[in-house]
Amino acid sequence: MTDHLPSSGAGRSDSAHLESAAQRQIERDRLDDLVSAFEEAHGPAAPEAVAAKRARLTGEGFGTGALP
Repeated sequence: MTDHLPSSGAGRSDSAHLESAAQRQIERDRLDDLVSAFEEAHGPAAPEAVAAKRARLTGEGFGTGALP
């Protein structure tokens, strides 16, 4: 049944790469929509709060990087 597929899989990997890129774009678009809705309801996030959350998530300034 799969005799007609390329043996190298090159076509499949290109397709998988494009599918993955499309999925990432959809996720970014959805996140943008969520952020916009939040900002519309609550106003923009304070830059200090964003910086603190980023540091907490990335472990910057917390030594091990583990979340409390």
